[in-house]
Amino acid sequence: MAEIKSGYETEYFSADSFPYGMSYGEWTVKWWRWFLSAPKSKNPVLDPSGKYAAVNQPSHGVWFLAGKLADENTNIPSRYCSIPSGRSILFPVINCEANPLEYPELRTEQEIIDHVTADENTIAEKVCFLDGRSIPAQRVKSDPATF
Repeated sequence: MAEIKSGYETEYFSADSFPYGMSYGEWTVKWWRWFLSAPKSKNPVLDPSGKYAAVNQPSHGVWFLAGKLADENTNIPSRYCSIPSGRSILFPVINCEANPLEYPELRTEQEIIDHVTADENTIAEKVCFLDGRSIPAQRVKSDPATF
């Protein structure tokens, strides 16, 4: 999670910190709930332009940015939006998810975790840049029971 200070100075929260009183895992759960709460017609993750970036945003503290779904479409969206001042930004560099509906062979919580971990480990390069500067990608695992 990054906090943009006045004058565009950027500070990063470490993976073991508790921005706004919550762990990264808890913020990740909130990000997923944000993504899943938006209707398909106005979902920021499905929006190629950024015009729906403000849909269902938290009222203060953090602003969620959309990622891209893993699918056959290799086009990377170019999204533009205005973020209210004083907000930290949370966005996914990589999202991996599995559930028993899509993968009925995954019968236990540990099998789901192992499947997601294996998916994450197949990604060869995990990099992110903000305004041309490298941002440290941090791996955060969320408790499946919290969804």
